Amino acid sequence: MRVKSDMSKNGAMHFAQYILLGGGLEIAIGYAIGWREAAGISFSDTMHNLSEPLSPLIMLASCAIFYGFGTLHVHKSQLIDRISRYSFSIFLFHALVWDLLSLVIVRPRFGHCGDALYVIPLSVVAVFMISLLLSIVWEKFWRWLDEKYDITNTSLKLLHLA
Repeated sequence: MRVKSDMSKNGAMHFAQYILLGGGLEIAIGYAIGWREAAGISFSDTMHNLSEPLSPLIMLASCAIFYGFGTLHVHKSQLIDRISRYSFSIFLFHALVWDLLSLVIVRPRFGHCGDALYVIPLSVVAVFMISLLLSIVWEKFWRWLDEKYDITNTSLKLLHLA
């Protein structure tokens, strides 16, 4: 995967601005929550709500990061092309995989939080790889079922879409 070399200065600037905005918001929220806990200040509902996925600040940061990466122009890669068709099923499987991984391996071995320097990167890679493998198995299983029972065409006929 290569980033296009003809990306304009303006495009590179937009990328950097939005990534820094989103990342800065995420870091500031994490720092504020961590500082309050370290200082022994009670963990109020307001501070906890700042770290929730649907918090306005988290959503703003996520949108900024998403938009920033959307400004990149990436040459087509066979690896990315292969993995991208599994992205939705990876998304569906990742929460279950993380819950099981944290319940069975992460929390018993590293405690509730663990050493974030090691636990977070290893967990992200493990969850992605396991979710990708489950997605590949699921797609093969679905193709086998569809070939055997013609589920797709039957469903479309039932819905009157074919």
